[in-house]
Amino acid sequence: MLRELAQRLGLTRGARFAPDQIEIVIATKNSAGWIGTLLEEYRRLAIRPFILLDGFGEDETEQILRRKRARYKKLYPEFPRVEAMIQEIPRHIQANWALRLDDDEFPSGQLLKWIETHLTQAQAPVLGVPRRWLRLGTGGHCEYSNHQVLRWLDDRMDIQWRLFRPDQVEYTTDIHSAGFLVPRGELLPESAYLVHFDWILRSMEQRAKKLDGYDRQKPGAGSSFRDLYLWETADSAVHGFKRMETTEFDRLAGRLRLRAQIDQQHPDSQAERVR
Repeated sequence: MLRELAQRLGLTRGARFAPDQIEIVIATKNSAGWIGTLLEEYRRLAIRPFILLDGFGEDETEQILRRKRARYKKLYPEFPRVEAMIQEIPRHIQANWALRLDDDEFPSGQLLKWIETHLTQAQAPVLGVPRRWLRLGTGGHCEYSNHQVLRWLDDRMDIQWRLFRPDQVEYTTDIHSAGFLVPRGELLPESAYLVHFDWILRSMEQRAKKLDGYDRQKPGAGSSFRDLYLWETADSAVHGFKRMETTEFDRLAGRLRLRAQIDQQHPDSQAERVR
């Protein structure tokens, strides 16, 4: 399906954006249950992202990266959060721009298309990308949340400062930051978004532990967003779930959910081994 999407959008193997202009950078830790699946989807789009691997991880993520022949660098960040790794990006890529993603996110076809057709016109060193939080609804179709807390900037959907010039920002390790200061930035259109698979990949128990981890790093950093991360405990009307207008992510979300269920049922084995 992604290959067909790429062909419709003109994102063919002969029309991929140049690595000297932009690199997709993924920060990851303990993602053995799904990182291989995501790398396969990137390969379908002729994209080979650069991986920042947290060396304090405890699962088989690195073995999977090696098996998939991924480009990666193992780091030992000062703090146990992704923001502490972002400052390493300019040391490992030479591109003018970086699109920095978490290991439970994926770019939409329209975001990739926007990058190919509009990035060279950007004036600001930092660009805000809309993000949709997905769950699997009835019939295996993806739905996204419209929780008001996500519309914190100009009523736009969960703006993430992820598209930036690595040599033109001042880095910070603050939790829930972009990993750098955002003195000024431009916003991408709502149609050019990335998706968040956190609800699909992690059980409610796992997400609750993640919030506790945030709170240990900074009081309120996790519990303040309880209704968002633990959507099952909130009033569904608050989220106002809507079905995605595209089936672009349905197959990928289904594969990720299956791997996650296997991993949760058999925590001593890695879901990546199951074919």
